[in-house]
Amino acid sequence: MFFCCSCYILALTAYSQNMETIADIDDNEYSTIKIGNKIWMKENLRSKRYLNGNSIPFISGNKQWKETMECAWSYYNYDTAQIKEYGLL
Repeated sequence: MFFCCSCYILALTAYSQNMETIADIDDNEYSTIKIGNKIWMKENLRSKRYLNGNSIPFISGNKQWKETMECAWSYYNYDTAQIKEYGLL
């Protein structure tokens, strides 16, 4: 499965001064953790839009992942029931 994390990072729009949480363009909030001098997210993103508001394409099967050269998102095992545990991938 192809994964383009830079596309999702661009979706982040705001974070608190203490970096305990950050939010994306869709107002989803995410917990963070500091390891050394870096701040990491504790969970996968759930945003379906880029920072400019454009939609991130949805991919629903392995064939599409093999053929795409663009950033996209999907569900773990293409199962919407997995969103709570895994977020969007």
